[in-house]
Amino acid sequence: MADNASTGWPEVYSKAMWEIEDALLAGRIWDVRAEISKCLVELQALPGMHTEERQAIADALRCLRSLERDDQRHNAAAIGKVAWRKVSSISPRFAPQASNRP
Repeated sequence: MADNASTGWPEVYSKAMWEIEDALLAGRIWDVRAEISKCLVELQALPGMHTEERQAIADALRCLRSLERDDQRHNAAAIGKVAWRKVSSISPRFAPQASNRP
């Protein structure tokens, strides 16, 4: 599985970790999970424990979960701001004020 270190899930994982475009991040995370799944299937067919690669995969999955949580929080905040602007634009009662601006 040493060949997979230069291609496969590590490369896709690296792209996801460095993704700066929010719109692309979810797709990158999906790609990493797909590559990791393929790698795990391949590892099952190979003799040996592959402890280091399994640990690297576990670490990567933990980081991906964190990245997903951050992405969800960011998306929730962005959606909230858009909703607030829409409500503010249709009703002067909800017009942005310094004390309640998101």
